[in-house]
Amino acid sequence: MQKTIQVTVPPEQTDEIVALLRKQDGLIGLQLQRGISLHPPGDTVTAVVSTPTLNRVLRLLQERRIGSGDDSSIVTSEPASVISPPVRATMSTEPSDQSWEEIETEMAKESNMTPNALLLMGIAGGIAAAGIATDTLHLVVGAMIVAPGFEPITRVSFGIVTRNTRWRHALLHAVQGYAVLVAGAVAASLLLLAFGVTVSGESTYLAAGELLSYWSSVSPAGVLVSALAGAAGAILIASGRSVLTAGVLVSLALIPSATLMGMALVGWDLSLLGRAGLRWLVDVVLVGVMAFPVFAWHSTRLDRRTSML
Repeated sequence: MQKTIQVTVPPEQTDEIVALLRKQDGLIGLQLQRGISLHPPGDTVTAVVSTPTLNRVLRLLQERRIGSGDDSSIVTSEPASVISPPVRATMSTEPSDQSWEEIETEMAKESNMTPNALLLMGIAGGIAAAGIATDTLHLVVGAMIVAPGFEPITRVSFGIVTRNTRWRHALLHAVQGYAVLVAGAVAASLLLLAFGVTVSGESTYLAAGELLSYWSSVSPAGVLVSALAGAAGAILIASGRSVLTAGVLVSLALIPSATLMGMALVGWDLSLLGRAGLRWLVDVVLVGVMAFPVFAWHSTRLDRRTSML
């Protein structure tokens, strides 16, 4: 899709930036406002360009160190629609690739374990525990969709590919998020026990059903699905469709296996704890490993430049 790029620079660099943008084949619109910016002070150049052109422009700006200091800034966005007869023929075939900066900004929004995100992880653990305890699949699926548990893992691979040390920050947030999810599962399991749902008897708490077996075991089919889901999620993020990663999370065992670890702790079922923990770890590794080549391949479409963030 088409992109809008807004560049604010000191007046002495304005003409150079305007000339640079005028040379681009994918230029759709160009505006110049002199002296309009208060912070950073200077001129603002705004252009609407194609996605491939955006990445070329960002590389050229990076070479000129635009956006690397306090005297300049770069803002990109995506217009809801563009009406321009000269480029109408190519607009419908525009690629959906995101720039490194757009990917990183979106992933930060989705993966940072803010109080709201941690609360969602805890709630998801509770919902999943109730679903597993009652053999109610749609509750577990609902928990998978609620939990923001995919992007923190893929952000680690993204940081390694882009040589950004913030991958450590992403790893910390992933650990925090899943720790809270397990805690939510523990709390829900204790509440279920208070209502008489126990391991023994006719109740379904930790019943050895098909779903429990699937989410606490490593099988060729499960490994294949998790690997494909990990790759699909990374592709969705790279193409700016991260809203669909909730569907990818349904294909993975990350949420239910982590929930089973919390439930196993309450029931002190060390065998189940180990099996569920292994399944969770396998899925984490598969997501990270499969995301890595996707982002590495994406870098070849971005002139092999590094992120400016």
